[in-house]
Amino acid sequence: MAVLALFGVALWIALSTFERLGVAEGEVAELEDAKHAGHAVAAAIREQYIHQAHTIITWDRSHLGHYEDAARNTRAATRRLQEMAQSDEHRTRTLEIARLVAQVDEAFKTRVLPGVDANDKAAVARGHEETERLVGKVVQMSEGLNRELERFSMEARERERGMRERARLAFIGCFALAIALAALLGFVMIRSIRTRLGRLSEGAAHIASGDLSTQIRLEGADEFSDLADAFNQMAADLQRHQDSAVRSQKLATVGQVAAGVAHEINNPLGVILGYLKLMRKNAALTELAGEELRIVEDEAHQCQRIVRELLDLARPPRFEGSPVDLGELVKESVERLGESKNGASGVDVECSGAPLVRGDQTQLREVVANLLTNALEAGGERVEVHVVGRASGVQLEVSDTGEGMDAAVRERAFEPFFTTKPRGTGLGLAVTQAIVHAHGGEISIDSAQGGGTRVRIDLPAAARSPEVRA
Repeated sequence: MAVLALFGVALWIALSTFERLGVAEGEVAELEDAKHAGHAVAAAIREQYIHQAHTIITWDRSHLGHYEDAARNTRAATRRLQEMAQSDEHRTRTLEIARLVAQVDEAFKTRVLPGVDANDKAAVARGHEETERLVGKVVQMSEGLNRELERFSMEARERERGMRERARLAFIGCFALAIALAALLGFVMIRSIRTRLGRLSEGAAHIASGDLSTQIRLEGADEFSDLADAFNQMAADLQRHQDSAVRSQKLATVGQVAAGVAHEINNPLGVILGYLKLMRKNAALTELAGEELRIVEDEAHQCQRIVRELLDLARPPRFEGSPVDLGELVKESVERLGESKNGASGVDVECSGAPLVRGDQTQLREVVANLLTNALEAGGERVEVHVVGRASGVQLEVSDTGEGMDAAVRERAFEPFFTTKPRGTGLGLAVTQAIVHAHGGEISIDSAQGGGTRVRIDLPAAARSPEVRA
């Protein structure tokens, strides 16, 4: 009974620690979001300043529409930063940042633009100098706020690490006591049960050392067998919680990297594409290096797609739900693929029932496009799509006759950045899974090496509608 009590204490420590870790991870995530909001303000005000400079360079109002879009983005990022302020002092500083952002816009519109219209270079220079000073101040304040948020985030992580360490020591201590007590009982108990106690102690040592895949098997139906079953269940629970925590931490890390890098990459990519567009308008240059310019432009668009997928993975999908006919969405996606260079001539679509779901049409279209693209690229001769609407929900199945996946590949199919394609990013299925889960659905893969692949999605049904058939 004493050994069982120690095991129960260890399990309670583990589960309660996971609960507290969830709260701590939420605090870290909130601080990270606030930090990213600060970075977004700095990036947005820089982009707004770039458009101001572009207006001065062109010396006309032709770029003013782009500037207004950038100014709106800056104001939106500033409001987001104000909403995520962590203290009264932070709120005061975000209000000051918002005031400076407004002054940047006012100085540009009341000094620079009138100077451009009047061809007054001195006035434009003074206005530009004023906006540059204000922009620098906004960036400086945003970076200062980000440094404080980073410090708070590091402190929260330290508290989280301390909590893990205390739980680990308590956990190991409980198991060490249990092993010692089991060994003591083994000496005083009869000879016939010493082997069973030794095997039980050995299994407990493996689990205490961190090998949660250990399974303790004892023949018979006595108390020792029941205790072995409890060990196995506890190890499985801990393994599941640990895997979930590792996955959450990995996605959080991806989110931090994606959100931090994407804004920095998108700006130079936009500039590259802009200059490529200008270069391709030059007939002589296009004749000389037209194909090379097209290749550079295609690769730049590929970079933008990768950045967009990173951001889709980093940001939890959010949407305003509305009824979507999944059958019509599938047929529309097949038609679009048929019009593209990839083609979709080998796709058979079959719909039945009332396949209405409640969700975001754009995101669901991305899910269907990802699945169809993967199936077409699998190398098989035929792709079949089945959409079935029932009262309990809507089921979407996409099957191909390609090479299929072995167990190892299937196990990692939804892992970010894992891919078997030569030019793949490994983000398509990860983004698809995130969107399906955000819609309250489930996604699964049934595949075997050389036997094709079938991907199944189950989504909650929306209101019933007349029967739809292909």
